[in-house]
Amino acid sequence: MKFVLKVPVVNFIFMTLAHYDQFLMLGWQQVRPNMLARNVEAAATSLRYPPIAFQPPLINWDIYYKLPTMEHIRKIIFTFNYVSQFHNTDF
Repeated sequence: MKFVLKVPVVNFIFMTLAHYDQFLMLGWQQVRPNMLARNVEAAATSLRYPPIAFQPPLINWDIYYKLPTMEHIRKIIFTFNYVSQFHNTDF
C-alpha cells in the first residue's frame, strides 16, 4: 500500500482492516485500481484544500521558527494531509 500510494505511512482504515486478513485483501483489491488512477489524485487535491469562508489570522511563524524547521514541519503536515485524504471521504 505504501508503494502504490507513495506515502510513508498506511491510512488508519487499512491498519484497522489488517486485523482481518481476508477482508483487507478483498478491500485492497477493490480500492487499488482507483488509487492508481490520475483522476483520484486530482480529486484528492480538491479535497485537501476545500474553500472555506473562515479566514484564520495570519501568523508570522518566522519569529518562532527558523526556515529549515518550518520546511520540516511543512513536509510532515503535507505527508499526513496526503495520507489522510481518503480517510475523510465516503468511499
